[in-house]
Amino acid sequence: MFTSNSIREQIALFVSSCLFIYVFIVNAWICDDAYITFRVVDNFINGYGLTWNPGERVQVYTHPLWMFLISFLYYCFADVFYTTISISFLLCFLSITLVWHAVRKSRPWLLVLFVLLAISSKALIDYSSSGLENPLSFFLSILFYAFIYSREERLSSLSAVELAWCFCIASLAFLTRPDTILLYLPALAFLTGANVKAMRYTIIPAIIAGSLPAVIWSSFSLLYYGFLVPNTAYAKIGTGISAFLTIDQGLAYYYYTILYDPVTLIIIFLAIAVLLRKQRLMYIMSASGIILYLLYIVWIGGDFFGGRFFSLPYFLSCYLLLKTVSRKTVYGVLIIVALWALAANPKSPIKSTIHYSGIPSFMRIHDERAFYYPYTGLLTHLQHGEIKQKWYLLGNVAREQKEQVLLFHATGMFGFAAGAKKYIIDDFALSDPLLARLPVKNKEKLWPGHFERKLPDGYVESITCSKNLIKDPFLNLYYDKILNITRGPIFSRTRCMDVLYMNMGKFDYLIIAYLENQKKLYNFDKKATSPSQSRIFR
Repeated sequence: MFTSNSIREQIALFVSSCLFIYVFIVNAWICDDAYITFRVVDNFINGYGLTWNPGERVQVYTHPLWMFLISFLYYCFADVFYTTISISFLLCFLSITLVWHAVRKSRPWLLVLFVLLAISSKALIDYSSSGLENPLSFFLSILFYAFIYSREERLSSLSAVELAWCFCIASLAFLTRPDTILLYLPALAFLTGANVKAMRYTIIPAIIAGSLPAVIWSSFSLLYYGFLVPNTAYAKIGTGISAFLTIDQGLAYYYYTILYDPVTLIIIFLAIAVLLRKQRLMYIMSASGIILYLLYIVWIGGDFFGGRFFSLPYFLSCYLLLKTVSRKTVYGVLIIVALWALAANPKSPIKSTIHYSGIPSFMRIHDERAFYYPYTGLLTHLQHGEIKQKWYLLGNVAREQKEQVLLFHATGMFGFAAGAKKYIIDDFALSDPLLARLPVKNKEKLWPGHFERKLPDGYVESITCSKNLIKDPFLNLYYDKILNITRGPIFSRTRCMDVLYMNMGKFDYLIIAYLENQKKLYNFDKKATSPSQSRIFR
């Protein structure tokens, strides 16, 4: 027989599931950046290696674990669109299931509140699909903190296996997206410090065992790609743009969210306040992880994807808030906040339709789902059966052309549709190992994630002829090193030495000398075109 408690649990589960499934389906989409990874996946499955351009080993993705997961599904089902949306849904649903198991014994209706909070955040729902790694990050963050809080009373007496498991989850999160490790570091530090005396000789082996996934991948990345971090990190961090301008853009990212998705930041800061108020070290460490990540968002200048970086801390904040709060008045406040967000926000996820139109751009921060949804939304795709976005169509045209080297700066759908045999020069440098290490064209105008580089003289000819024809002697020598690292035999002695010296910064002087030459040429050209000099040239 069913008890009253079991009936309440079933009703709570049913209502929560229906709410989330509906909102997910009407909002599901795939962004252009996801197709950058999809091109790597396609190359990998078809025997071209973990490459983006043909014959060039460059890591253009930041999420190796997500990439391998998509690769497995692509190999099994030969479809990248529906399988990516399906696995995104499954991971989100598994995350909600973990929350369900955490609250079902005493407060089953908290699951409904959790889902209400989830679907009230535009940031969270927009990136519960999109083709990016966010759903996997959601799942791992809940897995980690659910494991810890289920052992809240004995966190200072964990077994070696339990501590290794905590480090393993954090390690997998690092492989899903490296910067999300900030959400785990304070908690890992607390667990290590709390157990160092009790475990003594087993704590170091436990940490090493748990960290093996990250260690193995980093070793492979250094061997195969020649670098420990993705090429995208060099493209987005080594820009030469002032810290003041970057931080200003990061603060604008917060302001954008306050304007168009206020519930996201309200819940995040409310969770931080509640955790700090508890005055227990584990709660403080949990809040510290979120704070570190929020500061990191400002430091890197945010993102051009409106709300994307807030989706993970929001998801985690919802869980931690409901897990640690016990007052019914707080639940009432949360319900009111969630319902207010669902009703008052005109772009609330629950109101989305196949005709979704976006919110205004601000400081080069965009509603990316609005831009791509008419072409890659799940409902749109079910209706039309194919992608009719202009960059995808241009890629299909490029696939049939004779030219093997193409210059294009929106490389996702275009690159995927163009096929593995086309070499695409990306002046935003996400896939270009040389351009990623050069300063940006315009240091006064910051468009997060889009840092355009000037193509060096002879660079296009070098790619076309498969020969180093760069005119500047210093950059020519530097490019030789890049070519050896990304295209040379993996185990050759010269490549191993170039990898070592490149990562130690031993070749940086070549870039500095090249920039000095460019500065001298610029000054010469400026003098040559001044009014006094122009008369001489006449």
